Amino acid sequence: MNNPAIETRDLIKNFTLGKKTIEVLRGVSISIESGEIVSLLGASGTGKSTLLHIIGGLDVPNGGHRPLWVV
Repeated sequence: MNNPAIETRDLIKNFTLGKKTIEVLRGVSISIESGEIVSLLGASGTGKSTLLHIIGGLDVPNGGHRPLWVV
């Protein structure tokens, strides 16, 4: 992939629930080219919505490189 429209690298997202830390995203990297159609699949509770919220700018990751948008 030469010029991705959306790219993330090594995203990490954790949520703290009391004294417990829940790892939702562990090193997620994606690269989507302009015009590419992508489907995000997975079981309930695996971080699909969290990933989309980070890509859309609604949430911030705890680590990794935030989404890079190329228009």
